[in-house]
Amino acid sequence: MSLILGVVAFLLQFVAVGFVPGINAIIVGNSARKSIKASNGLKTGDRSAKAGVILGWTSIVMSAVCLCIGVAALTIYVFTCGGAPVC
Repeated sequence: MSLILGVVAFLLQFVAVGFVPGINAIIVGNSARKSIKASNGLKTGDRSAKAGVILGWTSIVMSAVCLCIGVAALTIYVFTCGGAPVC
């Protein structure tokens, strides 16, 4: 489940909403990794849980970067008269 959430978060990161499934991927992935470690080898899937956590963190960081770029672009647009020929 963590890997699925991580992939969804990774796909949504460029529209600055990847942090929503990204946070869920991190929570579910860390919970799964703890459960896998506690099972003493009876449960598998640590690699996919770890991949989900990594994708979750990546999507959170990239969503923040995209959000900052979007705000900066909007600010520049507004303060340059919105492209109007005369200000």
